[in-house]
Amino acid sequence: MKRKWKSFFAGVLAAATCVSALPAAPALAEETELGMGRYLESEVALPDGVSARDVEKLEDGSLALIGETEEGGTAVYTSTDGGEIWEQSYVLPQEYAGLYLAAVQLSPKGGGAAILLEETDDPSQMNYTFLSFDASGNAQATPLENEFWLLEFTPGGELLGMSYNNGVSCLDTATGAVSREISSGAADMIGVCGDEALLLTEGEVQRYDIATGEPLSRDDVLNEALYADGTSYMMMSSSGYQIVFAQDEENRLYYCTNKGIFSHMMDGSVVEQIVDGTLTTLSLPNLLFRSLVAADQTFYVLCTEDGVNMRLLKYEYAPDVSSTPEKELTVYSLTENDIVRQAIVTFQKKYPDTYVNYRVGMSGEDGVTAADAMRTLNTDILAGNGPDVLVLDGMSVDTYASQGVLMDLTDVIAEVRDSEGLLENIADAYRTEDMLPAVPARFGIEMAAGDPELLSGLSGLTSLEEIAAQQGALNPFDIVNLPDLLYPVCAGSWKKDDQTIDQEKLAEFVNGVKNISDVYRASASPETLEDLTMYEDGTYAMWSDLSDIEQNSLVYGILDLHAGTTKVKLGTLGSIIDYSGLVSVNGQTGTCAVKTLSMQQSGVFYPSGILSVLNTAKEQERACDFVVHLLSAESQNGNASGFPVNRTSFDKLLSEDQYGEDGGYSMSSSDEEGNMVDLQYVWPTEEEMDTLREIVESLSVCADTERVQRDTVIEEVKRCMGGEISADEAVNSIMQKLNLYLAE
Repeated sequence: MKRKWKSFFAGVLAAATCVSALPAAPALAEETELGMGRYLESEVALPDGVSARDVEKLEDGSLALIGETEEGGTAVYTSTDGGEIWEQSYVLPQEYAGLYLAAVQLSPKGGGAAILLEETDDPSQMNYTFLSFDASGNAQATPLENEFWLLEFTPGGELLGMSYNNGVSCLDTATGAVSREISSGAADMIGVCGDEALLLTEGEVQRYDIATGEPLSRDDVLNEALYADGTSYMMMSSSGYQIVFAQDEENRLYYCTNKGIFSHMMDGSVVEQIVDGTLTTLSLPNLLFRSLVAADQTFYVLCTEDGVNMRLLKYEYAPDVSSTPEKELTVYSLTENDIVRQAIVTFQKKYPDTYVNYRVGMSGEDGVTAADAMRTLNTDILAGNGPDVLVLDGMSVDTYASQGVLMDLTDVIAEVRDSEGLLENIADAYRTEDMLPAVPARFGIEMAAGDPELLSGLSGLTSLEEIAAQQGALNPFDIVNLPDLLYPVCAGSWKKDDQTIDQEKLAEFVNGVKNISDVYRASASPETLEDLTMYEDGTYAMWSDLSDIEQNSLVYGILDLHAGTTKVKLGTLGSIIDYSGLVSVNGQTGTCAVKTLSMQQSGVFYPSGILSVLNTAKEQERACDFVVHLLSAESQNGNASGFPVNRTSFDKLLSEDQYGEDGGYSMSSSDEEGNMVDLQYVWPTEEEMDTLREIVESLSVCADTERVQRDTVIEEVKRCMGGEISADEAVNSIMQKLNLYLAE
């Protein structure tokens, strides 16, 4: 039941938006000489098997941590050496272990408070319990009338609570009863500084005297720093927050966001940046925060990565390190790449003398198209102002390689190949007779899943047309997105040796997609046609803000395969968790086989994080270090989008059961008769893992990811599918637009 509550409250993580970065200034530590001194990051090991929920500095200077243990209880630990050694102080009574820990906060005076939730017979109703515990672990539980979701202790031991209607109150620390109301207005987050409460509302920091509840004058400097870029601090997930606060003995306020750690004296004239987030883990887009501790001139940040992995980061001042990195490495990608973004953080920790300037051609906010961005990039390269590392997702590797602007990576990746191994068929996919111009960091597999008999005959566009003619065989989502799903397994076959388009092969694709769509619609039920329309007009949301691998994920509609309402699903397999979902369906139904998708091409994988280094790189040696770092197990371990090309990481991914004895996710859907059907994810067997290994070893063709061509083709083919233009008109329009683009 505990896992069920966690799943219910975890929600969907949203990328945190943060305050604008201010000039870096390690104001709290005296610089030893001009230009020297910077806060460096390290990671503090958490107690074994503990999922930390809060960290606090106690009055005696020690650190206290509270978290849920592997045994299902909640324990408090203390450390007198900055987190090097954690000693368990006490465990909260086991009678509360089965309840969901919705909120918990430690008091600087010892002990703390928590909000517990308990399921009732009515799924829409929950029982709320306030749990107070002292520094010895003695606990007192009191039923709550008010539903609080966030707690915050003051330095003096008073307790503030924010309710689900966003009102903020002072609470009795023993019973959780409201002793006085601070504000009944809406607030997104609360903080404490000295004797005042800070309420982050929509566009303003409101200040209140905690003792009297009276509002205080606005701090314009702090307000401007927090809201200069229109940031909202609304909580998007129970996993963590976009901002957390702390204070020191002098009542100096500190706060932490993805931009870094900042310092401010209330009503002072400046907000100082203590830690630059762009040089640390804090800048990771999938990071949310639980708590911030200021201990003398050292800072601790408890945060959660992907809503699952808890991390305790430590920031200590290093007087002998340059205040700003001595080198600047420029990395460019057409669109934001999470693989690259995360690797930059760990790379900068490994090379503190290097700042990585990550440039993205298309922000999605300024109207710049792929063609616009690439024109600008090419102009910069010709002028000698190109990046050091060029991430070629959405661009033509062949074009840049033929122009002689990319260096040979053969010797660069030899270090990783010799020490940890690489999946050679993936890593060498771009190799020519003369050189290796690019290497994909990760990859997805273009696949089909579903009815074994239907899959056995699936090879080529005509065979898919035959399947589409069978009512209910394909998913309406797949039909609407057919050009997107089939493009990766077709587009590479259209290229001639001179990189121009083979019009005949293109026409085969356009006509094939059109025919598949037409026969599907001709046999579809009225309900299916209604679903088609709702996908087309945007009533059903799409996933346009995800990576290509995630957007075309094979597991969208996995419950339809499980329920039997869809017989065959197309898409990209991008994670071991997704694969476990497919084998789980097969284990329960016996009707979910998998095979690589062959249309105009076979053995296709979708590359992601395609790394190259320019011959004109100003920091070529460091650029090569970056490529090696991104291909290393250090960067590749984990469940990022796509499978790792690093063999050690790939083998580790397939050999470690991530579910354990409790099993994986549980999902529900209804079958064709309306009966509820449960899908319990199970970890693949060794035989099923061997099947995946064989599939990966069979891959040999990189999908064409060139963005301008893909967008042009898909746009025209969808117009054709909708009856706006004929197939011949679509082909002619595509050829005309692409020839015009190539001529520029």
